[in-house]
Amino acid sequence: DLSRSSRRSVALFKSFLAFMENEGRLTELPEGFGRPESPFEEEVLAALQKKGLLVDCQVGESKYKLDFAIRDPESNKYLLAIEADGATYHSQPYARERDWLRQEILEKKGWTFVRIWSTDWWENPAYQVTRVIEAYERARKEDKSIVSRSRLVNNSDYQTQITELDENNEYQVLKGLLAQFPRLSREELMNKWMNALVLTRRTTQMIQRFDEYFKQAKREIR
Repeated sequence: DLSRSSRRSVALFKSFLAFMENEGRLTELPEGFGRPESPFEEEVLAALQKKGLLVDCQVGESKYKLDFAIRDPESNKYLLAIEADGATYHSQPYARERDWLRQEILEKKGWTFVRIWSTDWWENPAYQVTRVIEAYERARKEDKSIVSRSRLVNNSDYQTQITELDENNEYQVLKGLLAQFPRLSREELMNKWMNALVLTRRTTQMIQRFDEYFKQAKREIR
């Protein structure tokens, strides 16, 4: 009964059960991931939806959620991340974390990233919408190109390349955090690292990777 809980995880689990019961036919959830957190974000959302874009709000499971993410109507895959300097932006304590770190991570993972400043929006909202649409179309073309190329590569080799890329990205993020916050405890550093990478669960393998990255980063920073 979704009226008894507002948690997205409950709605997703119900959707999964329906998916299994309907022999693999997916039923879309009636609501997005969240709601706009300011009048500015409400205006941005309304303008993007008016253009027919599939937009979800507050995407992610950590406190560092994306303000908006746009899905491809064909694959239902997220292609474009949008950050606005709304409530979430101003509530984050470190400018470096709220600006370059998450954007760098998303771009390394193949996302196209757009930032909308409220001052620019008030001056010319139509132009900001055009920027988003152009970025979204570029992301769709690039995604289709990647899918086509990946079909020509041996699947095991391709998966190895992706794994190596992710592990290098994880290490670089931890190294950057350690350089910026050298006095943080291991626990505090791990929390920041998980938030930056949008990791929600501590697994044995994840902790082992963190410890290996931590030792290597400390040696290199010295």
